[in-house]
Amino acid sequence: MQFKLAVLLLIFPVILFGQKLNCCKTIEEVKHALKGDWVLEGVDSKTIYKFWFENDSGGMDEMVKTDVDGEYISLSCQPFVEIVKKRRKFQMLLTHMVETEVFNIEKLNSKRLLLKNKEREVVYLKVNN
Repeated sequence: MQFKLAVLLLIFPVILFGQKLNCCKTIEEVKHALKGDWVLEGVDSKTIYKFWFENDSGGMDEMVKTDVDGEYISLSCQPFVEIVKKRRKFQMLLTHMVETEVFNIEKLNSKRLLLKNKEREVVYLKVNN
């Protein structure tokens, strides 16, 4: 009995501090929450990242604001975006020309996106459209 209680006490915090996606239970809901314009948190930049999904395809357009009001230049070589669910957690696959980066979606709500993998952690803030 004590062993079972000890195991539960060790596992329970891991479950509590896992993925925080109150908005989403399905891949389609994750895609819907991701759609739109995002900026990197803590970076003073003119770059906007637009996530889009159509049918089974998705992408992330990286756009830089020009000196002309409301005008953006889209950068080339944009990654394809795929959302998958593995072991009850959502992941984002960013496929570039020569490699695919896999990120765990740690947090996603209407204002904030936290992506994490072994190499880095990236935080985006949603831009009001």
